[in-house]
Amino acid sequence: MLFRTVYGPELKSLYQYICSSREPLSRQHIIKAFIPTSKGGENGASPQNVEDGLSFLVSSHLIEEHEGFFVGNRINAPFPLALLKNLRDVERGTLQSRHPLDPQYSALLHHLFMSPDLLYSDNLHARANSIEDIKKLGGISKEKIQAWKRVMEYLGLGYRINRGFMCAIAPALLMPIIETLPEGQVTLQRFFEHTLDRFIPYLNSSGDVAQPIRQPLLYLAEIRQIELSPLQDSPHKAYFQPNNLRQIKWERAHATV
Repeated sequence: MLFRTVYGPELKSLYQYICSSREPLSRQHIIKAFIPTSKGGENGASPQNVEDGLSFLVSSHLIEEHEGFFVGNRINAPFPLALLKNLRDVERGTLQSRHPLDPQYSALLHHLFMSPDLLYSDNLHARANSIEDIKKLGGISKEKIQAWKRVMEYLGLGYRINRGFMCAIAPALLMPIIETLPEGQVTLQRFFEHTLDRFIPYLNSSGDVAQPIRQPLLYLAEIRQIELSPLQDSPHKAYFQPNNLRQIKWERAHATV
């Protein structure tokens, strides 16, 4: 299940550790590697965080479990991009969900921020449980929403602020997504529909780019890491109304995630 009590950094550590092994690793082997032992040789802390991390990674298809042994699905991409793409694929059914709630993990970004065009919300638990698909499945606890916020912040999708969450995609996450395209310029329609959409939702309810994407892209344009232009007489869809922008250009950036 994706809605586990996880924090973010341990997911990458577990994934890299499992992928670094040349042979499948048992659950006990992994727990022993991540949980300190007491002087008597017994585990000195609860293995629950490791268990939750393994469950999350299996549900996201970044690792596979076979009869209690784990292997990593090595992906040639930064960890945040690999995870976001898989979460999006679970949402869409391209990857099989391990739990009925799992498709909602990525979909929450659309429902809570992109579609209503919000940068900030302080009532995520109530709003999440008002979503019809989630209501039908019995709802999501406050603890699970808190864990979701932690993972979103870790991946670069926003910031926890008091009880709420500000959704604004980090430029250090956006630039590697932009740079997955081999060209130095494309139409915004192509970038949004065929590149960004593979990782995160981006449209508001009116069909324009949502503020959590809009503002970081405008910032990247302001510091000249990218250039956004109208591309006059182009038949492609325009965004950033009323500016009617249709093209994105960039040079190779040095942002890391």
